[in-house]
Amino acid sequence: MQHTPLAKPRLLTVLTGGGFTFETSVLLQDLAADFELVFLRTEWGGVPGQDGLPPGRAYEVPSFASVTRPSRRQSARAFAQTFRRTLHVLRAERIGLVAVVGCSHSVPVLLAARLFRVRSVFVESITRFDRLSNTGRLVLRFRLASRCVVQWPALHAANPGTELGTIL
Repeated sequence: MQHTPLAKPRLLTVLTGGGFTFETSVLLQDLAADFELVFLRTEWGGVPGQDGLPPGRAYEVPSFASVTRPSRRQSARAFAQTFRRTLHVLRAERIGLVAVVGCSHSVPVLLAARLFRVRSVFVESITRFDRLSNTGRLVLRFRLASRCVVQWPALHAANPGTELGTIL
């Protein structure tokens, strides 16, 4: 009788571009061997299997409004589309863990994961050393993630409910 190896659990993460994609790529260096990766990505988020990212399946999501082009309507539409796309991916891919780094897309992704009772980790960006980002405050306040990790001791001390860790 031949034993077939167990399938790796699937991890969902988000690639939005810039520093968030870099931090996510660093986080995945340690996780990629243990998980099959599934990505939500914006048009500027990077390409799995290229751009220093491990391979995996990717699903497109819209970008949120930016500081240079603020638009509440665009952000609300992007939030709703990202939430719906995440629900679809959670169902279709049977995701076992969601791990996201600091970006605005974290909120709809973690909200969908919570609805599906999928374990999740939010990692606050390393650039946040003295106070949580707006995203981090929402995630912590509404307990959207199973675990909320910050990367600076002072930030951890100031925010009960966080864990201290680092990805760099």
